[in-house]
Amino acid sequence: MILPAENKMNVEEDLTPEQLANLSVHYVKTIDEALRFSLPEVAQSAAAKLLTPPHEVLHGKVLAQA
Repeated sequence: MILPAENKMNVEEDLTPEQLANLSVHYVKTIDEALRFSLPEVAQSAAAKLLTPPHEVLHGKVLAQA
């Protein structure tokens, strides 16, 4: 399951360990992260590498190097 990073606290507060036992939850900050995680074969393609910016920026700050 892919969820926004902002929802992590809600998930931890609202769901029991039993409810989470068979789930794999991945928290992402951007749609690019969600797409790269959900479509890894596309994310690794030559076209994706050409189109992906060298870093992600949020409010003018570099979050991660690609």
